[in-house]
Amino acid sequence: MDMKSLYLLILTLMITSCVSSTYGISYIDKNTARINSYGGEYEGQDYANACFMIGAADFTLNQGANYFVVLTQDTKVDSNSYTSPSEQIGTTKKGLPIMYGGSTTITNTYSKSGVVRVFEKKPESEYVLPYNARYILSNYDSTYLCSCRTGGTRCPISPCTTNPNICLHSE
Repeated sequence: MDMKSLYLLILTLMITSCVSSTYGISYIDKNTARINSYGGEYEGQDYANACFMIGAADFTLNQGANYFVVLTQDTKVDSNSYTSPSEQIGTTKKGLPIMYGGSTTITNTYSKSGVVRVFEKKPESEYVLPYNARYILSNYDSTYLCSCRTGGTRCPISPCTTNPNICLHSE
Protein backbone atom coordinates (compact mmCIF):
# COMPACT_ATOMS: atom_id res chain seq x y z
CA MET A 1 0.00 0.00 0.00
CA ASP A 2 1.44 3.36 -1.00
CA MET A 3 1.44 6.45 1.24
CA LYS A 4 -1.42 8.14 -0.62
CA SER A 5 -3.72 5.11 -0.10
CA LEU A 6 -2.71 4.87 3.55
CA TYR A 7 -3.40 8.59 4.04
CA LEU A 8 -6.86 8.27 2.42
CA LEU A 9 -7.66 5.22 4.58
CA ILE A 10 -6.69 7.02 7.80
CA LEU A 11 -8.63 10.15 6.76
CA THR A 12 -11.73 8.05 5.98
CA LEU A 13 -11.53 6.29 9.35
CA MET A 14 -11.16 9.60 11.17
CA ILE A 15 -14.19 11.09 9.43
CA THR A 16 -16.44 8.06 9.89
CA SER A 17 -15.44 7.61 13.52
CA CYS A 18 -16.68 11.14 14.27
CA VAL A 19 -20.17 10.37 13.03
CA SER A 20 -22.41 8.83 15.66
CA SER A 21 -26.15 8.73 15.97
CA THR A 22 -28.43 8.96 18.96
CA TYR A 23 -30.07 5.73 17.90
CA GLY A 24 -28.67 2.34 17.04
CA ILE A 25 -30.08 -0.46 14.92
CA SER A 26 -29.31 -4.14 15.60
CA TYR A 27 -30.65 -6.40 12.88
CA ILE A 28 -32.56 -9.49 13.98
CA ASP A 29 -33.58 -10.50 10.45
CA LYS A 30 -34.34 -8.72 7.16
CA ASN A 31 -37.62 -7.29 8.46
CA THR A 32 -36.98 -7.07 12.21
CA ALA A 33 -34.55 -5.01 14.28
CA ARG A 34 -33.92 -3.73 17.77
CA ILE A 35 -33.79 0.06 17.96
CA ASN A 36 -31.96 1.71 20.89
CA SER A 37 -32.13 5.46 21.42
CA TYR A 38 -30.59 7.79 23.97
CA GLY A 39 -31.17 11.23 25.45
CA GLY A 40 -29.03 13.07 27.94
CA GLU A 41 -29.98 15.37 30.79
CA TYR A 42 -30.66 18.29 28.46
CA GLU A 43 -32.44 16.37 25.70
CA GLY A 44 -34.74 14.38 27.97
CA GLN A 45 -37.16 11.52 27.48
CA ASP A 46 -39.02 13.20 24.59
CA TYR A 47 -35.78 13.28 22.62
CA ALA A 48 -35.09 9.58 23.28
CA ASN A 49 -38.65 8.76 22.15
CA ALA A 50 -38.27 10.90 19.01
CA CYS A 51 -34.95 9.25 18.10
CA PHE A 52 -36.52 5.82 18.61
CA MET A 53 -39.30 6.63 16.13
CA ILE A 54 -36.86 8.23 13.66
CA GLY A 55 -34.59 5.18 13.91
CA ALA A 56 -37.54 2.84 13.32
CA ALA A 57 -38.68 4.88 10.31
CA ASP A 58 -35.15 5.00 8.87
CA PHE A 59 -34.79 1.22 9.28
CA THR A 60 -38.16 0.71 7.57
CA LEU A 61 -37.26 2.80 4.54
CA ASN A 62 -33.76 1.30 4.30
CA GLN A 63 -35.39 -2.13 4.06
CA GLY A 64 -37.58 -0.93 1.17
CA ALA A 65 -40.73 -1.08 3.30
CA ASN A 66 -43.33 1.58 4.12
CA TYR A 67 -44.79 0.59 7.50
CA PHE A 68 -43.52 -0.63 10.84
CA VAL A 69 -45.02 -1.94 14.04
CA VAL A 70 -43.41 -1.78 17.47
CA LEU A 71 -43.40 -5.32 18.87
CA THR A 72 -41.78 -4.51 22.23
CA GLN A 73 -40.51 -1.36 23.90
CA ASP A 74 -38.88 -0.38 27.16
CA THR A 75 -38.09 3.07 28.52
CA LYS A 76 -35.47 3.72 31.20
CA VAL A 77 -34.23 6.64 33.23
CA ASP A 78 -30.79 6.27 34.79
CA SER A 79 -29.97 8.76 37.53
CA ASN A 80 -26.45 9.48 38.73
CA SER A 81 -25.58 11.75 41.61
CA TYR A 82 -22.35 13.36 42.68
CA THR A 83 -21.76 15.15 45.96
CA SER A 84 -18.78 17.44 46.04
CA PRO A 85 -16.65 17.20 49.16
CA SER A 86 -17.21 19.84 51.82
CA GLU A 87 -14.51 21.52 53.81
CA GLN A 88 -14.35 23.97 56.64
CA ILE A 89 -13.11 27.34 55.46
CA GLY A 90 -13.41 29.22 58.71
CA THR A 91 -15.45 29.78 61.85
CA THR A 92 -18.07 32.26 62.94
CA LYS A 93 -17.61 34.61 65.91
CA LYS A 94 -19.50 32.04 67.98
CA GLY A 95 -17.08 29.28 66.95
CA LEU A 96 -19.42 27.55 64.50
CA PRO A 97 -17.80 26.12 61.34
CA ILE A 98 -18.25 27.85 57.98
CA MET A 99 -18.46 25.10 55.36
CA TYR A 100 -17.85 25.21 51.64
CA GLY A 101 -18.97 22.58 49.09
CA GLY A 102 -21.06 19.57 49.83
CA SER A 103 -23.52 20.22 47.01
CA THR A 104 -25.18 17.32 45.20
CA THR A 105 -25.73 17.21 41.46
CA ILE A 106 -28.12 14.67 39.93
CA THR A 107 -28.02 13.90 36.20
CA ASN A 108 -30.44 11.74 34.27
CA THR A 109 -29.94 9.83 31.05
CA TYR A 110 -32.88 8.47 29.13
CA SER A 111 -33.10 5.48 26.84
CA LYS A 112 -35.72 3.66 24.85
CA SER A 113 -35.26 0.23 23.37
CA GLY A 114 -37.64 -1.85 21.33
CA VAL A 115 -38.11 -4.35 18.54
CA VAL A 116 -39.77 -3.25 15.31
CA ARG A 117 -40.95 -5.24 12.30
CA VAL A 118 -41.37 -3.69 8.85
CA PHE A 119 -43.99 -4.29 6.13
CA GLU A 120 -44.36 -3.16 2.53
CA LYS A 121 -48.15 -2.95 2.84
CA LYS A 122 -50.05 -1.63 5.83
CA PRO A 123 -50.88 -4.54 8.16
CA GLU A 124 -54.63 -4.78 8.69
CA SER A 125 -55.18 -5.98 12.23
CA GLU A 126 -56.87 -4.65 15.33
CA TYR A 127 -53.98 -6.00 17.43
CA VAL A 128 -51.14 -3.89 16.01
CA LEU A 129 -50.65 -0.18 15.45
CA PRO A 130 -48.85 0.31 12.13
CA TYR A 131 -46.81 3.49 11.59
CA ASN A 132 -46.21 5.00 8.16
CA ALA A 133 -42.44 5.62 8.07
CA ARG A 134 -42.58 8.60 5.69
CA TYR A 135 -45.31 10.24 7.75
CA ILE A 136 -43.32 9.76 10.95
CA LEU A 137 -40.24 11.41 9.41
CA SER A 138 -42.28 14.27 7.95
CA ASN A 139 -43.50 15.24 11.43
CA TYR A 140 -40.08 16.04 12.88
CA ASP A 141 -38.12 19.25 12.49
CA SER A 142 -35.01 18.87 10.31
CA THR A 143 -32.82 19.65 13.32
CA TYR A 144 -34.28 16.70 15.22
CA LEU A 145 -33.77 14.43 12.22
CA CYS A 146 -30.16 15.54 11.89
CA SER A 147 -29.45 15.36 15.62
CA CYS A 148 -30.90 11.85 16.02
CA ARG A 149 -29.02 10.58 12.97
CA THR A 150 -25.64 12.17 13.72
CA GLY A 151 -25.63 12.68 17.48
CA GLY A 152 -25.91 16.44 16.94
CA THR A 153 -22.75 16.94 14.92
CA ARG A 154 -22.95 19.38 12.03
CA CYS A 155 -26.67 20.11 12.50
CA PRO A 156 -28.19 23.49 11.66
CA ILE A 157 -29.37 25.55 14.60
CA SER A 158 -33.10 26.11 14.93
CA PRO A 159 -35.42 27.32 17.69
CA CYS A 160 -36.07 23.65 18.42
CA THR A 161 -32.50 23.28 19.67
CA THR A 162 -33.29 25.30 22.78
CA ASN A 163 -36.60 23.53 23.42
CA PRO A 164 -36.38 20.18 25.23
CA ASN A 165 -39.72 19.12 23.67
CA ILE A 166 -40.13 17.56 20.26
CA CYS A 167 -40.40 20.11 17.48
CA LEU A 168 -42.91 19.32 14.78
CA HIS A 169 -43.14 20.91 11.33
CA SER A 170 -46.42 22.53 12.33
CA GLU A 171 -44.62 24.84 14.77
